[in-house]
Amino acid sequence: MVLIQEDNGIKVWDHILILFEEEAGDPYEGEDEWETQLIIKLAEKVGLKYPEFVRYLDEEDTVKNNFIKAWDAKILENIWHEKLKLARKWVQEEKYTEAKEIFAYVVKNIPKLATADVHLEHITLSRIINSEHLEDDFKSASAQTKDGESIRRYLIYQMQSGISDKILFPIFRNEGYKIRLCRKLIDYGEEKELKEGETAPLRAFDNSLPPEALKYLHKILDKEFFKEHTYNAATGSSDTCGFFSYLHKLDGNHPMDRLFHLVQQSMIPYFPSVTKAKLCEWWTHRRPHSAYHQLHFDSDNEGINGLRNPVLTVVLFLSDGAGGPTLVTNQEKDSVHKTYHTAHGWICYPKENRMIAFPNYLHGVLPGKGNVSSEIKRHTLMLSFWEDVPKRDWDGPGATRAVSECPLPWTQRALDASTDIVHILKQKEGWALTEVPPLVVPKIWENIDGSPLKEEASNVMAHQAFQF
Repeated sequence: MVLIQEDNGIKVWDHILILFEEEAGDPYEGEDEWETQLIIKLAEKVGLKYPEFVRYLDEEDTVKNNFIKAWDAKILENIWHEKLKLARKWVQEEKYTEAKEIFAYVVKNIPKLATADVHLEHITLSRIINSEHLEDDFKSASAQTKDGESIRRYLIYQMQSGISDKILFPIFRNEGYKIRLCRKLIDYGEEKELKEGETAPLRAFDNSLPPEALKYLHKILDKEFFKEHTYNAATGSSDTCGFFSYLHKLDGNHPMDRLFHLVQQSMIPYFPSVTKAKLCEWWTHRRPHSAYHQLHFDSDNEGINGLRNPVLTVVLFLSDGAGGPTLVTNQEKDSVHKTYHTAHGWICYPKENRMIAFPNYLHGVLPGKGNVSSEIKRHTLMLSFWEDVPKRDWDGPGATRAVSECPLPWTQRALDASTDIVHILKQKEGWALTEVPPLVVPKIWENIDGSPLKEEASNVMAHQAFQF
């Protein structure tokens, strides 16, 4: 026997609808009296005797008509379930406005489908297209789902919109946070330049690649590349495999081997330890302005099966005009919880052909604030230089796959454009990167009421530290 555990009319009718379809087929063609008795019988089968079943009925209508309403609602639900699939396909194709309309209808009219995840997808799209209903969409998602991720997104939006700490404090407290990323970071724009004589582990460079090298990367990391990996710009990952990256030998002959070797050589004067690297792992993102990347440490395969960290991390900006700055803190992986009160850091804004490099410190991407067209993306290429990291056999895109084993069309384009590498090497003598100072962030964390942290917050767990 299938028993109904939830006191929920939708759940009751779900069970009865399934059993009815198995036993009688379409309810529109049967006799009312026979079907009414069958419906009552099926209600008992799922654990509801008639007196209790009555409370799920509209008293002003018949049992059969109540059932027809539920049946029609189920058909409508199936239709919109298929439309949600179409909307997700449109998101991948960057048809954000069309997709948003479907999600908006579902969260308003189809409660069975309006899950926390669907609400989250809806507010993500609303933010990407700068919807005039954004505030209402945030409120609806937060109120209806009580979902922590939706509430975090709303908090970010409110902090960037100037909502006072007095209003936000109870929300932070109710969500269980004890500290938060400083408001001046989330609502960025007041940073100061590095003073003469000051140093930072984060180094930044403009004109970081020769023009032909930059052109080469634009040619191969184009929209087709992302399409071949079923990349979803709204989520920042592949819809089929999640995270994916590629691995190169720095002494290899592939054009990308040579390019990354050039980057390695250009970093040696600033980070001598990078000479130890024998391999380069890379991955790329192309995301809307409002997207972000939570603070993290780079590791092999996102830390699955233990933490292994690279010698050096490099971020190359392939576009400008969209996205928040990259933040690098002075917090190290074994002492984050002990350094909340003393943590400081540096940020760099996106600019085409700007490159930043740093050892393995806590870092991330701040959410873009304000409104920027969804057509403009924050396009970046990330490199991790490794002494050793496992190459994983090709079974589709995933972490540290070898380009030589990849059957996707982009790899042929990378070889077809290999004559550009000749130009890169020829131009090397007349090209020099230009170091630029990062901007200084004096404080990373603060109390949830906006007051400064004055003592060690070692009792604060990761989930109690609000970032974004």
